[in-house]
Amino acid sequence: MARQTARTAATLKDFETEYMQRLQGIAASHDLLVNQNWTGAPLNELIRRQVEPFVETNRANLAISGPDIIISAKAAQTIGLALHELATNSMKYGALSTPKGKVSIDWEFHQTGGEPQRLKLKWEEHNGPPVTPPARKGFGHFVIDRMATQSLSAKVTIDFRPEGLVWIIDATAQALQSEPEFDAGDGASA
Repeated sequence: MARQTARTAATLKDFETEYMQRLQGIAASHDLLVNQNWTGAPLNELIRRQVEPFVETNRANLAISGPDIIISAKAAQTIGLALHELATNSMKYGALSTPKGKVSIDWEFHQTGGEPQRLKLKWEEHNGPPVTPPARKGFGHFVIDRMATQSLSAKVTIDFRPEGLVWIIDATAQALQSEPEFDAGDGASA
């Protein structure tokens, strides 16, 4: 993370700011996981902890909705970091950079035929400045695209629509579910 941040930072101060913000994003996910004994995290709480710091002065800029689900520690870390990157970019360039801009985050379960149940999480920006695809792809793009795809075996869609960025992650519910707790046995030995 440090190397990737250093590659795109124009100055040492920029590096320090961006790196500290990313560490704070990771810390927010870890704090939530520690409170849950690393058994998983409620998705709605993870979203709030990652995005609300970016809308502190105007919470009307954020809409969150979806069914209750506990996601695994691995999924919480991956999705938490992706949400942090999306919120950071939205604050700099997107909907959260304007007073009337809004981000809606929703998720739903879906199933097609005999396929396993899937969860689709969507980040959608509204009323921000016109969106254009970035000229270069840095660490943030790696996190919201490749890391999410590989870590969760998910399908990721990034749509730089002029009216607002849309990011969708679609993964099997099984890939996101909480891992079973470790069973250390009774400790008896013969």
